[in-house]
Amino acid sequence: MEEAAVIAPTVWACVATGVLGATPAGIEDRPAERPSLVVLIVIDQFPAWIIPRVDRHFGPGGFRRLMDDGAWFEQAYYPQSATITGVGHATIATGALPAGHGIVGNQWFDRATGKEVYCVADESVQVIGGPAEKEPKVSPRLMTATTFADENRIASGFRAKTVAISAKDRSAILLAGPTGKAIWFTQKSGLFLSSTYYFPDGKLPKWAADVNATQPALRYFNKTWNPLLDAAAYGAPRDDRPWEIDHKGLGRTFPHVLGAGLKPGPDFYKALTVSPMANELLLDLARAAIAGEQLGARGATDVLCVSLTSNDYVGHAFGPESIEYLDMTLQTDRQLAKFFTDLDAQIGAGRWSVVLTSDHGACPSPEFLREQGMEVGRVDPAQIIAAADKALDDTFGSEDWLAPYNDPGVTLRVEPLKKHKIAAAHAQRVVAEAIRHVTGVADAFPALQLASGQIQQTPVARAAAATVHLDRGPDVIVIPKPYWYLSREMHTHAAMHGTPYSYDSHVPLFFYGPGIPSGRHLQRVLVTDLAATISSYLQMPAPTSAEGLDLLHDRVHAKQW
Repeated sequence: MEEAAVIAPTVWACVATGVLGATPAGIEDRPAERPSLVVLIVIDQFPAWIIPRVDRHFGPGGFRRLMDDGAWFEQAYYPQSATITGVGHATIATGALPAGHGIVGNQWFDRATGKEVYCVADESVQVIGGPAEKEPKVSPRLMTATTFADENRIASGFRAKTVAISAKDRSAILLAGPTGKAIWFTQKSGLFLSSTYYFPDGKLPKWAADVNATQPALRYFNKTWNPLLDAAAYGAPRDDRPWEIDHKGLGRTFPHVLGAGLKPGPDFYKALTVSPMANELLLDLARAAIAGEQLGARGATDVLCVSLTSNDYVGHAFGPESIEYLDMTLQTDRQLAKFFTDLDAQIGAGRWSVVLTSDHGACPSPEFLREQGMEVGRVDPAQIIAAADKALDDTFGSEDWLAPYNDPGVTLRVEPLKKHKIAAAHAQRVVAEAIRHVTGVADAFPALQLASGQIQQTPVARAAAATVHLDRGPDVIVIPKPYWYLSREMHTHAAMHGTPYSYDSHVPLFFYGPGIPSGRHLQRVLVTDLAATISSYLQMPAPTSAEGLDLLHDRVHAKQW
């Protein structure tokens, strides 16, 4: 694997803090027998603030089971500013920051080739499981660290299995790691796909092929998504709001009919993913994986990873403050309750464990906040690039200086710098200074200054420093003002994420299973602690670039913060 870029140690400022809530367990409290199956559930775009917003409506078996009987870390945060899907899933699985795991965004600009790179792109493989036309060729080869599931396989002599499932290819792939198996849903054909990286013979395993043979997505054609509660029970704003996105005929108000006015095809499959039914589809595939791979029944601790994607799509389409998003949370609660009951039946009560978290939080729609009197808006990435390009032209002469904008920042092209013999650090400072004057931008940080510790250590600067990867960029990390929308997809979504602010970086974190003491933990912890904690729980080495601590057994959380 490629060497990860190294950033200089950042000076953090946190005092050691003891665990509040349940007393931390000692090493002697570890389970006498490892669980037969560990299930990692990542709910895409699931901020910590959503739980107290709707928890009075939770049933007894889903989130409530984790809250009452699991270890609930209520103050779990991402240390990096790039709170986006690819980065979040890689951090969860590896316990590393971007400099360690190599995933700096959903896509980035490759300076060597002069082209954008998708975070799981791999032209050497083929797509399998359905029509490959227009499907990206993908694998985990761009990730530069192992996952906790990889370490579990290595420690077991590769007797243990890992299966990862999602409706986004990158989510499944980055959780599966280099040694697992990833399978994902595609909106193009409504089938589950994988790649020859995982299955060199070009065939899905029989259990997945059997699911595809049933055309599983079509059972939801013309089905209606109705809210579980009356609209008033959600305490949400009005249902019909002009900034919400009508995805493929779903409309902006309940009831949402999947496929209304459509034929079965890509538009319907897109609409399906913006509904609770797509999460149900993924959990059904997870059940099939457990049966087909005999997960948890072969004498080794297997790992099943499920990334529930539709919460993210609903949040983007309607906004996380919407009735749709609040109902989506309750629908997820009911789906998890049924899934946990099925795990009891399939694996056996007390023989499985669950870790649940999210890859990032969510920011309310800027138009909604503006209605409440806040001065917020949308930052246009084109203005960022234009301001930076003008500053470079004025300083050094006219050139094609910049790559297209990619979250979380701006990347300089190598050739003009070489042509004019300009130091990268100088060019980065020019760009950062120009971007700071763009409407809606709070700050812009040159990567080289962050890496060398030259930036004042504010919380935002520390989060930006934790995002730096000197080989893969970006060269200048851009931070919008609080609650401002910033994305290259400026008008595609009602709401966005991707900042270091608490609404994006603060996520739920639960551990549940045999040997895990129940309790609510109130100290601030990091999502990078997840991989170290589950590795210690399974009594195996942590992933190769993991930075975290064992939250269940370390008596003092001494991470510098």
